[in-house]
Amino acid sequence: MRVRSWSLCLCLLASACGGDGGDGGDTPDANAPTTPDAAAPDAMTDATPGGGTPDAALADAAAPDAMPDAAPDAMPDAQVIDAPPDAQVYPDPWWDDAFSSRLRIDLPDPDISDFLVDVPVLVVLDPSNVAYSRLQAEGADLRFVTDDSVELAHEIEHWSPGGNSYVWVRLPSIPRDGDSRFWLYYDNPEAEDVQAPSTVWSSDYLAVWHLAEQVDQGGTVGVHHDATGNGNQGTQYRNGFVGDSTGAIGGAQSFDGQDSRISIDGAGVIDSDDTMTITVRASVQGEPNDSPHALAAGSAEDQDLAGIYWQVFWRQDNQGWAGRLRAQNPMGNPGPVNESGGLTRGDWQVITLVYNGSGFLLYVDGARIEYSSLFGTIDPFTSVLTLGDNPDIDYAERDFEGFIDEVRISGAARSANWVHVQSLSLHQQLLDYGPRECRNGSCDILP
Repeated sequence: MRVRSWSLCLCLLASACGGDGGDGGDTPDANAPTTPDAAAPDAMTDATPGGGTPDAALADAAAPDAMPDAAPDAMPDAQVIDAPPDAQVYPDPWWDDAFSSRLRIDLPDPDISDFLVDVPVLVVLDPSNVAYSRLQAEGADLRFVTDDSVELAHEIEHWSPGGNSYVWVRLPSIPRDGDSRFWLYYDNPEAEDVQAPSTVWSSDYLAVWHLAEQVDQGGTVGVHHDATGNGNQGTQYRNGFVGDSTGAIGGAQSFDGQDSRISIDGAGVIDSDDTMTITVRASVQGEPNDSPHALAAGSAEDQDLAGIYWQVFWRQDNQGWAGRLRAQNPMGNPGPVNESGGLTRGDWQVITLVYNGSGFLLYVDGARIEYSSLFGTIDPFTSVLTLGDNPDIDYAERDFEGFIDEVRISGAARSANWVHVQSLSLHQQLLDYGPRECRNGSCDILP
């Protein structure tokens, strides 16, 4: 990427023009408002290929006779400073002068066929892409912004100054082809915290558990919060916290395969009667039985619960994930089972079950694995929803041994493109991060 400071350009201009001002055009107004380009689309603006300065801008900068005739004190105040390549500034309009640092976040073409809207994505911050010394202690000055100056709702799942911090950001859209981008602004000691988790997760989400609470293994008093604000809290029973060194997003819960689980009052979790999506991110560490359950609701023994029988579980016999979902119809108990196989125990996988009113689909890591015909309505939960075991603990040994990181329930039947993008995001493979940039050439270079 070619980046020039204004001082270098002025030197080139003086050399080429023999000190004459030339006809390079009007001097940019250093005090002009930094409004977005009127041609920018309402949604996210396509990123420049390669993540750098647009080619046209580089071409203009390279031609001495195209440089403006201006004294140094009249040049724009967003400058390149003498610093390593990870702390450069580009001449894009600056959103708010009160925030002195920013980071460009690129979303390369995700290879989807649908235009997605209101999409939560995971942003991972670390010392390679932000200067923690310029951030408030708990990240209160984080602001995520589109190219056309629309602020984006965000939720900090885990904050670790000097380490990895995990933030969920709701994008207004993701185009079906081409790159896009948005921005993180920070470095404002006066900014107030504007997190809005319930807005991040308001797009048909009924419950979202990040499971990053730092509860002690073996305890029974911990609470696992529902990020949607719908109040579907989980109760700890002998599960315990593990950090991101395990591959978790800010932290996960460990289940011992013997007697640990999280219980959630199922009543009210589901308010949709014909569509649903369940997403679980988990890692199997052991096989204490033939079908350890990461998520389960309903009871295999109770026919009164036939319409609310759901499971996400590991199959010991074929080393893969399986899902079962039952709707009220004449198909009989226990409903179709979709299965995967040939997976590696110990890896993190994203398992997604989708019911669209006429069929039931299983995805693993964004890839569609199996489809079963299924129809009928879904009843609201009247039993306990359990993570890490079967809710009817006396029926069969279904204890889960491993880590569960993220669990989501949505009242919408998510598309294959949505499932694909969410899998990339949960595996931290969706976004690229540009260089650190500063407003006035005064940013700290070192974290």
